[in-house]
Amino acid sequence: MDFKGLTQGKLLRYSVNRKLTEDEKVRQLNPKHKMQCLPKDLFSVVKMNNRYLEVVDRWYSHKGYSLIYAFGMLSLFFFAAISLLLATINKEESGAWIVLMDMLVILSPLGYIGYKYLRLESFQKTYYPVRFDRAERKVYAILPRGKFVSENWDDLFIYIETNNIPFSSEDYYEIKAHVLAEDKETVLETFSLGYPAWGDENDACAIWEFIRRYMEEPAGYKENSKLINMCMPIDNKRESIVFCIFRAMLLISNSPFIQFITSPFMAVLAWYRLFAVYTSKTPEWPTYIKEKYENVSVDKFSKSSENNVQLSFVEGTWPIICFIAGSIISSALIYIGCYNLIELL
Repeated sequence: MDFKGLTQGKLLRYSVNRKLTEDEKVRQLNPKHKMQCLPKDLFSVVKMNNRYLEVVDRWYSHKGYSLIYAFGMLSLFFFAAISLLLATINKEESGAWIVLMDMLVILSPLGYIGYKYLRLESFQKTYYPVRFDRAERKVYAILPRGKFVSENWDDLFIYIETNNIPFSSEDYYEIKAHVLAEDKETVLETFSLGYPAWGDENDACAIWEFIRRYMEEPAGYKENSKLINMCMPIDNKRESIVFCIFRAMLLISNSPFIQFITSPFMAVLAWYRLFAVYTSKTPEWPTYIKEKYENVSVDKFSKSSENNVQLSFVEGTWPIICFIAGSIISSALIYIGCYNLIELL
């Protein structure tokens, strides 16, 4: 649940128009140097061919998680506002209405913050693709809030960053890239190349080696092709409802029993993901990018969602069952909770 970079707000924006830090320089990665780890795609590939590799953004795996905060805050705000209004509406004293207005002013930051969290991932883009062109050695990225990056692969300052997420005792690792000014010291733009979901440093290095090998090694394209078991089916389209549920449940996919036990909570996360995806638009590359890659040839090593194998019962059907069961249970719990609150009022 790392929302850094999704907005230009003071707390979440990336720090740019500054000098490189000493820590960034120490943790810089050299694309020419092979890392001593096994490359992994970690469910990040949208499509790959001999011309370019396209991957998802750092927020994709946790899509919709900001709505946990958004709906929580907005629910509290509207519940408190309605409760105060009902308590005031039958009172004849003008002072009661003044108190109501004062309380609404006091509560307004809760509603405002809830709205800002709602807009982090809803009514935006379904995802923010990063494209690596191995032929022209270019990198393109569609970023939040209408920003776009086009940079030479060899000019990027790439490093591994340690991220600290609030309320978590663990560190999470990410491969980041800076676009630098001519002085090679000033950071003009920052974006992510790979951020494994809940991954450790080894996973971050693995996804970097996957990208690095594709861009740097002659056989990298063919070698990477062997590793990709599933491409994200989001190229020029939204995730299907079934795939949204699959992605939401993916974190605990290794244990069908735990999937079922935690289904009331995971179903809510799936609904949040569905809301975020289906209120957002698919990303669209600039016209010159679309024209450039319009007729890219496909060979036996190319990968796209069309090559995905059919999911097994445990992988595809079981999460749907858990989602339906979890939705029923969570809906019942919400109904009982709301009913008891209304009774108290």
